[in-house]
Amino acid sequence: MKILEVRSQTEIDEAASLMRGLYETVRSLNRDDLQRIEEYYRGSWFFDRSPKIPPEYRPPQGDVLIAYLGDRPVGTVAVRRMNRDHCELKSMFVAKDCRSKGVASALCKRVIGLARKQGYHTVRLMTGERQVPARRLYERLGFKMVTSWDANPHEAHEYFELVIA
Repeated sequence: MKILEVRSQTEIDEAASLMRGLYETVRSLNRDDLQRIEEYYRGSWFFDRSPKIPPEYRPPQGDVLIAYLGDRPVGTVAVRRMNRDHCELKSMFVAKDCRSKGVASALCKRVIGLARKQGYHTVRLMTGERQVPARRLYERLGFKMVTSWDANPHEAHEYFELVIA
């Protein structure tokens, strides 16, 4: 497996395709709340015909990573600056047929490494309560459930953080 920082247009297109897979997965898990899902993802960069990574997901503010098994893109994750001390792991997705192969764990560990390198003290993330395998992964990596940092938390979201400094 190799993990790259997304830079070329081909990598951007591949990451965008994977993130659309995340959107479809979240929709399938939340069929009873599709309006909220549509509102949350509305205007996301990865739906554009010619996607461009927004500034908050580009160095030095953040980054987008993509994982490959052989030449096949199989996973992606974004990271963005929240403030001087905190960054947020966002939009992690692994292709369904490539799960349980260590891809998500490797992506998370790479984000943690980037966060340390960039001087953050804490990596934060939010996940849905129905995303049980993701929650288990985060807990295995040392993330702890915390109260919401969101001004308008949704009851179906769970908030985690990992202190790294």
